[in-house]
Amino acid sequence: MKSKDLVYYLSLIVMIFGLNSLLHAQGKGAIYGTVLDATGPLPGVSIKLVGTNTGTITDQSGKFFLDNIPTGEQTFEFSFIGYSKVTKSALITEESNIELGTIHLDENATELESVIITSQYLPSQVRALGLQQKNLTIGNVIAADQVGKLPDRNAAEALQRVPGVSITRYRGEGQMAIVRGTPMEWNSMMINGSRLPAGSTYSGGTRSTGLDVFPSELIEYATVTKALTPDMEGDAIGGSINLQTRKVADDFGLNINLGAGYNEKGDQPGYNFAGIFQKRFLDGKLGVIASASSWSRGVTQDNQIINYNYMVEEAPTYSINNMELRQYRGQRVTTGGYLATDYKINERNHIYINGTFNRMSEDYQTRQYTFHFDDNAAEMLTRRNAANTDLFGGEIEGEHHLGKGWKLDWKGSYYETGSLMGTPLNNEYMDYGLPFTYFRQNGVTYGGRSSDGYKYLAMDSPNGVGDPSYRILPHNEIPLNPDHMNLNMILLVGVEGREADQNYQFNLENQLHDKFKLKFGGKHRRKEHQMITGQAVYLSMAGIGIPDATVYPLSSFNTETLPQKNQFLKEIGAPYVKNLLPHITMNELDKTAAWIGSKDAQGSFIDLTDTDNLLLANTYAKENVSAAYIMGEWQLNNKLLFVGGVRYENTFIQMDGYEMNNDGNLKAVSPSNTYHSLLPMAHLKYAANEQTNIRFAYTRTFARPNFSQLNPSTSTNMGANGLPTVSGGNMNLNPTYAHNIDLMGEYFFQDIGLVSAGVFFKQLNDVIYTNASQRMVDGTLTTFYRPENSNSGWLAGLELVLSKRLTFLPGFASRFGIDMNYTYTASEIEIPVSEDELVYESLKNQPKHLYNASLYYEHNGLMLRLAANYKGAFISEYRLEAGANHYQWYDKMFMLDASGSYAINNRIQMYAEVNNLTNAPLVYYHGTPDRPEEVEYYGIRGQIGLRYNL
Repeated sequence: MKSKDLVYYLSLIVMIFGLNSLLHAQGKGAIYGTVLDATGPLPGVSIKLVGTNTGTITDQSGKFFLDNIPTGEQTFEFSFIGYSKVTKSALITEESNIELGTIHLDENATELESVIITSQYLPSQVRALGLQQKNLTIGNVIAADQVGKLPDRNAAEALQRVPGVSITRYRGEGQMAIVRGTPMEWNSMMINGSRLPAGSTYSGGTRSTGLDVFPSELIEYATVTKALTPDMEGDAIGGSINLQTRKVADDFGLNINLGAGYNEKGDQPGYNFAGIFQKRFLDGKLGVIASASSWSRGVTQDNQIINYNYMVEEAPTYSINNMELRQYRGQRVTTGGYLATDYKINERNHIYINGTFNRMSEDYQTRQYTFHFDDNAAEMLTRRNAANTDLFGGEIEGEHHLGKGWKLDWKGSYYETGSLMGTPLNNEYMDYGLPFTYFRQNGVTYGGRSSDGYKYLAMDSPNGVGDPSYRILPHNEIPLNPDHMNLNMILLVGVEGREADQNYQFNLENQLHDKFKLKFGGKHRRKEHQMITGQAVYLSMAGIGIPDATVYPLSSFNTETLPQKNQFLKEIGAPYVKNLLPHITMNELDKTAAWIGSKDAQGSFIDLTDTDNLLLANTYAKENVSAAYIMGEWQLNNKLLFVGGVRYENTFIQMDGYEMNNDGNLKAVSPSNTYHSLLPMAHLKYAANEQTNIRFAYTRTFARPNFSQLNPSTSTNMGANGLPTVSGGNMNLNPTYAHNIDLMGEYFFQDIGLVSAGVFFKQLNDVIYTNASQRMVDGTLTTFYRPENSNSGWLAGLELVLSKRLTFLPGFASRFGIDMNYTYTASEIEIPVSEDELVYESLKNQPKHLYNASLYYEHNGLMLRLAANYKGAFISEYRLEAGANHYQWYDKMFMLDASGSYAINNRIQMYAEVNNLTNAPLVYYHGTPDRPEEVEYYGIRGQIGLRYNL
């Protein structure tokens, strides 16, 4: 933290205590304490001053503080769904802080009481549903123990169980979260209310945050808010996902988790460790919690890619240009550490400090075979991907009850995400990177062609000659031969990303009347973003026909057999075994990075590195956001609550980059832009009874453009049709805005559970799309790509939820329970394809159908769960020039997971988890489901282990 920031916070603390002394001396009385059930602290408990609307709820540690209470004998009611109400009386005197101590709530249902003490799942379900019921807005909550009972090992996979949330996958694991089918960058990913920076190399200059770096063990609660309030950051059209880290409990705790895992496809072992320690010191004033986790797992992925000739003028549409076969094999290790402390200065003043460091490291080997049907050639690529992605940072915050009902909380935080793909290099263009080696064999002819000489699927072939879509073979008439497979190109690639956020915020609130609470505050964020790409290209002279150039055949290198060769794509019968030549070893691969700079290599390879184009592709940005809001909570009557207000956000952004002048020279440029966002928000919550809520919300939210879309530089590449393309950003882009309407009904069962139904609608303005235009440049038809704002669009949907223990059934059947949710989403946006033509399409990455369904059994310490997740098909890439028949689609996906645990005693628990029981593939298709573009299989993985709780 900078010195001026430290001075700011010290001054703020001094001011707080001055105000505290002044206001408290004039105040009324206050009460404080902790609410527990049989298993621990109970968050979300309602505390009401009997006969008034004055009240509060317990925080995530079960603690409460209620100020501005009139003097005299007062009675307070404590209530929570599924529990018997408790009343406590206290004599309130002026300036008093009355400790009510520990309040114990007991279950009010016989069947609930018999389960909750021994249950592994019910206590966390109780807490999550309690927080959701008391929430001011529309959303969902999952608790840490809920996550632990599901076979989910990172935050993204845990969130896919929430209604309306889907995820993207990388190497078979959850990575990015998508709320209600909106683009990933339209969702706000938060940690303790501060937005997570998005500096991963996989984010590609977007504002999307990968959650695979964040272990699920560090999360206490995850809240998905789908209709915002003014005290929340407004750039979240889809919704806001807030990961709340653990806070210190009153009791000493030690939790250890040890597990061993196995990946069936790669025959690879793994392990999992997590430990949490917490204790209070100095008579409970100082609390410390520390946690650490590490999860190592082997990953093997078999992949097939089909590239069609839909943009090549001289080739028939739907003919197959080439087929790629890839195996990804390696190790991923996710480690995380968390340290937090809180200090209770007195009952009215608390200070919290926490910090975290998380790293996701991976080392993959990629071995690829490409069959070029149109060029009568075959190619082999060997590369590795060594990369680290780090998320680290911390917070200092204070909470102060100033007297006369005023409460102040403030926070300063710093979080940074950084990633590096590459290892140290001694190269003139970069000091880190990874080698890619391409071997090529020419003169490979292929059979199975149609009457016009091209390769097709049978369904697309003019005379029906071709392969079925589920088993596409190369039919090469000449075998691949290591003596003829020559080194053709060496590529060195390195990518570094970094994004850092400094946040400063405060919130001030007061229960001005027993029916009205006022709240206002401000926030300032300073963001730095950079994405740097290094690339060096070396092409074989022999490969382009230069006479007497040295040839380096594959047979002259040390090679190794493809791991699991006989099992490659076994799901379709492993039909490629005879074509899977050995690849160069990883040791030989690493040597090529140094060898390419030697005299031998320089005499045999041409350096084609374009340093100007690399500079043009890099992204540097600085962004400052200043925000202020004011809102009120107005209890209109005993049943109806109105929450409303307005938020204002000012955004200043500066992009540093290069542009090429007419002379072909680069010129440094630093354009900037400022825009203002006024965001009114209003909520109505009607509590028909203690178990039923009806909620309505209108909100205005927005989404800032991605940094890659603002980049002032342009880059030139060759398109799939062999013609040049020029891509650039647009600094004048407007944010995308949305008017959102939500309606939700909820019923909470007394014996714990929920049934809810809701609808939502979003009117979209200034949706950003990529505009493509063509014009002649020096006699060559050139395509220009530039992001623009379209006119408008909409998104609407339906959400249904049912969570219920089947306690109404007799005997054995009463031990079962179900958790089910379903989301239907539809959308439409206008996309100009020319000055005179508009097309109307659904949003990318927006599945129409999402559902989760799980069936669980719990009795006498045994917990069994079967969990299903379904995501419907959606457009993943528009291809406007080619037409809708050539769009890329992500196919529907159904995954089935299972978990089980057994409590040996109240301290030790055994568990087992299995993911992807059906070995569901990830599939992309070209226009129609029976024309595949990409198919990936990950296999089944699982683990067993022990949990120890002290």
